[in-house]
Amino acid sequence: MDYDTHGHPAAPAGDIGNHVIPKVVVYLAGIIGLLAVTVRLYARYAIKKLGIPDALLVISMGFFIVILYNGYQGGIYPGLGVHNWQFNPELATTSHFDYKLATISFGLGIAFLKVAILLDWVNIFVPTGTRNSLFWILQFLIWSNALFYFIGSFIDGLICQQKNLVTAKCGAKLMKYIVASGVVNLVSDLIILITPHWVIWKLNMSTTQKKGISLLFVIGLLAIGSALARLISVINAYHKRDMLYYAVMVNILAILEQTFGFLVIGVPAIPKAFHNSRWAKRFGTLLPRSKQPSNSIYHREQGTWPVSGRRRHQDPWDTDTRALVIGDEDEDIALPEQTHIQHGRRNCSKDELGINA
Repeated sequence: MDYDTHGHPAAPAGDIGNHVIPKVVVYLAGIIGLLAVTVRLYARYAIKKLGIPDALLVISMGFFIVILYNGYQGGIYPGLGVHNWQFNPELATTSHFDYKLATISFGLGIAFLKVAILLDWVNIFVPTGTRNSLFWILQFLIWSNALFYFIGSFIDGLICQQKNLVTAKCGAKLMKYIVASGVVNLVSDLIILITPHWVIWKLNMSTTQKKGISLLFVIGLLAIGSALARLISVINAYHKRDMLYYAVMVNILAILEQTFGFLVIGVPAIPKAFHNSRWAKRFGTLLPRSKQPSNSIYHREQGTWPVSGRRRHQDPWDTDTRALVIGDEDEDIALPEQTHIQHGRRNCSKDELGINA
């Protein structure tokens, strides 16, 4: 066997990369991501509540398409499992894989997506006109994520102008920056996932409602898992200086992370999008009906989320994102810091609040 000057086996004449896995991931992620965004937009349009989060979601999808295209090109060449010393210049001409383009597109795409999710969290978990601790935490996350990713993408564009990381001398500098940004990205994902659930699980909610929140929690964990795996791959690429071997995998994990992000914001819209279908109505009749408080004084005393007027026949699928996550639209759920009347005030009995014993 022939060896190069570094003691590694010489580049093979044939193609040794795995091209199936990258292309399958691109196809599946593209379909799932597009469906999630489409369902979300259709549901919001149906209830006439299209807003800023939805516009940001569309912009994020634009950058996601760029990442998908780049991932497909990486599937053409090099594919998975090709080391730096196995780089084949002739085969590389068949692909337009550009790792730098992928990192910039991911940074901008995930920025718009995270801001959209956080703005949705504000609509879901913060009562209208309320300025509580959760509101300010979410505002901080919105602005910090926006500034970090936009500034980071600008810096990314200035570092290492060369396309081919295998031959680029500045490739290590770029990978060092990507490691730092990957750490911030992972921490950001954790905070975004934990913050709303930390509040919601303190609410007086039914087991069914908490199970619904757990579904979003699981999807969020998948996004965090992808971000963690991506960070580990980038660290290995930086320390082993084997960028070609990890480049395609890092791109795949970035695709998966953004896909799971689309699911976090898209899954809650599924019931509304299909609530007029025959199977949805049949399933809806099987859902338990929630009990309603008998007096509106409960709203004023306990400071619950504002709700719509009471309807005689409740359609379990007639809901927006907030109602889907926290339960029935007409159900009163008190905020954790408002579940007890403050000290110094007179304790009210259930009869005075209009609540049936």
